[in-house]
Amino acid sequence: MEDSSGSETSDPLLHRVLSAWLDAEKSWFALNSVICGGKPSRFCSSGFAQVFPDEYRQIALDNLLGCDAYGFPAPVSWFSAASRRAENVYGASAFGLVVGILRQKTLDD
Repeated sequence: MEDSSGSETSDPLLHRVLSAWLDAEKSWFALNSVICGGKPSRFCSSGFAQVFPDEYRQIALDNLLGCDAYGFPAPVSWFSAASRRAENVYGASAFGLVVGILRQKTLDD
């Protein structure tokens, strides 16, 4: 994607995903190390994630679609900055994402 100056812009940080394996009542987002501030597996297994276990999922990448009118397969780059292919990736509901990010902050931040 190019901006008005003709230079490349990066993809948005948050990517919404869909799957028959995810609760359709919730909005789900791809997790990666940038969003999680570290490994998504650690983000999804910390204390707050144990309090709200239904807000986090490890799911096969092949079962995920991007959330748009075309339903394209979710690209691996949404889950890994190095674009390393993984069988299973992590996702969080909107609530789980907000709770997780807020729990990473300290009062000094």
